[in-house]
Amino acid sequence: MEKNDYDSAVEFSSKYAKDYSNRGSAKTKSGDYTGAIEDFNTAIKLDPKLALTYYNRGLVKYKLGDKKGAIEDLNIAGKLGYKKAYEKIQESKGSKVKGEING
Repeated sequence: MEKNDYDSAVEFSSKYAKDYSNRGSAKTKSGDYTGAIEDFNTAIKLDPKLALTYYNRGLVKYKLGDKKGAIEDLNIAGKLGYKKAYEKIQESKGSKVKGEING
């Protein structure tokens, strides 16, 4: 889906955390990292158990230079069951974190 499709979904029903998370992923892919963080924050506020949202927000935080915040989010994602997050933490200790935003 394109970012505009997620915009419509969020406007239609702003209570759905996954819509915000998906729009955050789309914004990340388009380079709007600040907008992505805002959407991920809203998604987490609505549903704090969305492991993939913490993971994606962690990747964006890392891209923005917030390594500490990134590792915190990746740890939460791991604790919530998204084990791939722990691999990203290990990558961050040795080199640049690589990863695609998942949506």
